[in-house]
Amino acid sequence: MTFQQKLQYFRDYYLIKVLIVLAILLVVVWLAHDIIQNKKIVYAGAGVGIDISEDGNDYLSDGFIKYLGDGYSKKKASYGGNVIFVPTSGDYNESSVEMAFISQLEGDMFQYLLVSKEKYEYFMSFEIFLDLSTLTNYSNYSQSEILSSTSGTPEAIRLSDTMKEKLGVRQDEVYLCFSIKKDHREMNEKMLDYLMSE
Repeated sequence: MTFQQKLQYFRDYYLIKVLIVLAILLVVVWLAHDIIQNKKIVYAGAGVGIDISEDGNDYLSDGFIKYLGDGYSKKKASYGGNVIFVPTSGDYNESSVEMAFISQLEGDMFQYLLVSKEKYEYFMSFEIFLDLSTLTNYSNYSQSEILSSTSGTPEAIRLSDTMKEKLGVRQDEVYLCFSIKKDHREMNEKMLDYLMSE
C-alpha cells in the first residue's frame, strides 16, 4: 500500500473513532480540572493549643461555606484541628517548633487561628498576627476582650461562651486571630462576622 492508500484507509475506518476518543478524553480532562478547581480550599484555619469537637470542625468548614452563600458552594474551607502542637514541657527544641509554625503561616497554610491566651503570648513577639483594626468590621466587635501586641495593636479577639459551646471547645478561653502573611481581608472579615455574631 502506498502512503496515500494508507491515509485513505485510516480516514475511512479509524478517523471517526479516534476523534470520538479524543473528544471523550478532552471532556474527562476538562471535568477533572473543573472539579479540582471548584473544590479548591479557599480558606483554612487551625488550632494552637485549642481542641474542638467534630461538630465544631464541621461548623468551621462546611458551615462556613454555607454561610458564605451560593458563590462558594463548590469551594471548600478547612479547619485542621489542633495541628500546631506547642509543647509546654522542656523536652523539645524550641527553635524547631517556632520555625515549623512560622513556615506554615508563611506558606499560607492557615489564614486564621484559634488560640489560647498562653499560645498567643508565646508567639506574639514574632509579629505574625494581623492588626484587627485593619478589618472594616472590627469596630462591631471591639467591645469583646482583645489581646494586643506589646505595641498595643489588637491582634486576637475572644470568642463568646456561646460560640465556644457551639465549637465544642474544651479550653476556658479561645481567641480568634488572623495570619499577617497574605491578604485575605474579605474572608477574614467574613470569618470574624461568622464567629462573633450570634
